[in-house]
Parts: sequence; structure tokens; C-alpha cells
Amino acid sequence: MELSFSIIELYSLLVQLRPARQADFEDTIKEFSAKLSLVPLPPPGQLHVSFSLRPLHVFLPSKEDQDSPLIDIDLHLPLLCFTHTTLLQVLSCLLQEQRLVFFSADWARLTLFAESLLLYLQPLSWQQPYVPVLAGGMLDFLMAPTAFLMGCHISHFEEVAAVSTTIL
Repeated sequence: MELSFSIIELYSLLVQLRPARQADFEDTIKEFSAKLSLVPLPPPGQLHVSFSLRPLHVFLPSKEDQDSPLIDIDLHLPLLCFTHTTLLQVLSCLLQEQRLVFFSADWARLTLFAESLLLYLQPLSWQQPYVPVLAGGMLDFLMAPTAFLMGCHISHFEEVAAVSTTIL
């Protein structure tokens, strides 16, 4: 995705967004960013998206590389769940192809979290078994001798911790 603005356009935006107080400025920027994040990305092909967020008129062309995936998930979830140090350790474990199991009380969050981590690895890709949500009846999969990335409900934490030397 390529956005091109002239320096004058960006400066005029900054002048319009800059109120007297710093807190108001941060709130305005957050509101602008939130509105911008709601704009859908155009699918590959001839379709383009054009919209206006006063004072800017933004034109989003469709992506040129048809083979790369279109990312339409919230990538900041791992940043909310872990400190930066822990997140770097998790990414390091992924790059070293270690066994990883993530736990959450929210089933949907497991998938979003795991998908975000895999997108952080790009242009590399995870080649090992990947099960974003592992059902309770399939916990035996965690005893596999290979590296894997799996997600489990938090109610299975003690079962998994008792039988596995997996990095939790």
C-alpha cells in the first residue's frame, strides 16, 4: 500500500490537528488513526479505494503483488498481551523452531494472536505444525517430538503443564 502526500499537505494536516493542549492533540491523532484503520483495503485487481478524512483525500490502489497475502487482522494484539521483552523472546523461540503453546480464556484471541505472530515472521514462514485452537480431546498432540505452535484454552493449563516440557 502506497500513500503519497506532499509536504504541504502533511504540514497543513498537522497545523489543523494541532490544538493548544497536548492531550487534545493526542486524542485527535488517536481518533484520526482509528478512523483510518476502519477503511478496508482494496482487493487485488482493478478496484481502488478513495476516501476523505478532512483535510486529506486518500487514494489506496490495489496491491501490485498478487501472490502476497492481504493482511486484514489487528496486528497489535501481541503487543497488548506481552511486554516487548517477552514478545521478543516468543519471536526468538519461533525463529528457533521451538515448541510453543499459548493459553487464553478467549478462543478467538488465540487465533488472532497466533496469526499475528506468524505475520511478524514474514518474509519467513512457519513450516512446523500449527494449530491455533487445540480442542481438549486433542491434548495428546502436545507430546509430539517436533516443534509446533498451538493454542489452548486456559482451563487446560494444568493438564498441559503436567505432561509437557513445552515452552508455555
